[in-house]
Amino acid sequence: MANFDRNKETYHYNLIGLFGVMLNKPIQRKNAYFCSQFVAYILKESGIITFDKPLELVTPYDLQQIPKLEFVYEGKLHQAVS
Repeated sequence: MANFDRNKETYHYNLIGLFGVMLNKPIQRKNAYFCSQFVAYILKESGIITFDKPLELVTPYDLQQIPKLEFVYEGKLHQAVS
């Protein structure tokens, strides 16, 4: 995770990858992630879980189905930090 923080200008949002999800065709882009793809990458690299599909196709629903994870917060982020 520190690598992402140190090199944040290198990373981008993978908007094109979202079209790949809609078409069920993984679109790999260097240093670009959409939200659920980024979370899946972190979980995989941390050794917490592996996925049975390419990370470029992981959706929020897939993340909700992981039995090891515990639901902690739902709501707007600005409410979480105040």
